Amino acid sequence: MTCPFIPVSFYYDTDAAGFYGLPIAENLPLSGTGTYLWNPSPDLPSANYYVYAVADDEKNVPVHRYAATKIVIVDPKAPVTPRNFHVQPGGENSLLVTWDPNSEPDLHGYQINYAVDAGAGTELTEVVDAGNRNWANRSAIRQCVVYDR
Repeated sequence: MTCPFIPVSFYYDTDAAGFYGLPIAENLPLSGTGTYLWNPSPDLPSANYYVYAVADDEKNVPVHRYAATKIVIVDPKAPVTPRNFHVQPGGENSLLVTWDPNSEPDLHGYQINYAVDAGAGTELTEVVDAGNRNWANRSAIRQCVVYDR
């Protein structure tokens, strides 16, 4: 008896829940080794990624499974993380974000991603181009999560 061909696809995600990732490879044929080598794009930002597989024979409910471990991608050309990064209240409904700028000659500035804190899984929906200076948010934000990326 031969096994039917069941295509397998691989995806990467920024968390290990929900299966909302981006494709790595789709509808892969059966391989003799049962392995796949992923060569991420050099443009993929430094971050933790979670890989999952989807097996779908188009007759049954697709099977989704995340890998047991995360993959850490570090961009070797990324600037060093700024030192002395602090977030503190800056007055009524504002934040003061401060850091010691890096000294890399080709660093043009910083981008700060933030959002109103909605608990675990908060998406950072706001972006400000802070340049090379410290930044204060003076909009009506009561509670924020701020990350430097």
